[in-house]
Amino acid sequence: MFLEERRSDTEFEKVLVDATELANDSEIGPVFVADSARLRKKKRLFDYEGEDPPVQNAKVNFKVNFYFAVIDVAINFVLERFQQLQQMKSIFGFLYDVKSLNGITNTQLREHCTKLETALRDGESKDISATDLCHKLQAVVCRLQPDTVTPLDVLKFICEQGLVHSVPNTFVALRIMLTLPVSVASGERSF
Repeated sequence: MFLEERRSDTEFEKVLVDATELANDSEIGPVFVADSARLRKKKRLFDYEGEDPPVQNAKVNFKVNFYFAVIDVAINFVLERFQQLQQMKSIFGFLYDVKSLNGITNTQLREHCTKLETALRDGESKDISATDLCHKLQAVVCRLQPDTVTPLDVLKFICEQGLVHSVPNTFVALRIMLTLPVSVASGERSF
């Protein structure tokens, strides 16, 4: 991964060279300023704890406490985001290519629909019915035009043909799937 490759001493030195050039162009002194505050000594609670002397070199302190820390946070956020996307793909993945539903068996389609119903269930209430979704998806797929490829195209097709009330589970499932990227804005804000 790009970020993991950046978490090394050699990459830090490259970033440092680029930052020095940028600082010189901006007429800013490219020198690390040491913190003038008195260094605290951490009290050891147990005898077996090793002494960790504080980093006194300003460049090493920057590398350890800022550069690597920022890279680590970015790596964790990206990995978490991809795990969330993989989880959503495992639930909604079969709806991304509705045309390919012709090539799977009824049992496989029913399993996908049941998994989606379970994911959209809250206690006794549920947003869709797996059985109805399975049957209506098969009906919609048969009526799709050849240029209808994306889930948004399928949703537009349902609206334009006046099928919203005929295939409500399909309509709801597609709307939920297409609005999911909007609902993960908290990850974007923190990143």
